[in-house]
Amino acid sequence: MLFDKYYLFLLLIQFLYLLILKSNFMKKVSLVLGVLFLMTLALSSCKKEYTCSCTTGGVSVDFTIAKTTKADAKSKCDALNVGLYASCAIK
Repeated sequence: MLFDKYYLFLLLIQFLYLLILKSNFMKKVSLVLGVLFLMTLALSSCKKEYTCSCTTGGVSVDFTIAKTTKADAKSKCDALNVGLYASCAIK
């Protein structure tokens, strides 16, 4: 992650402190809401749960790959192609 969560929290506190001292009420409200929105986006996780569907001989088997990014899930799913299963893909 580019910034540590605590570092971003401290920056937010400093920003809010300066905002309260330097601007009028409507500017404060809109900027605070904007910063909170950006913080929510920055701190939200991109790691999700993905399903890898593999088929061989007409039989389909689904595997759950948890707490990973899409690229990592795809590489783990592609690794199953080498083994027992004929074709695997992320759903």
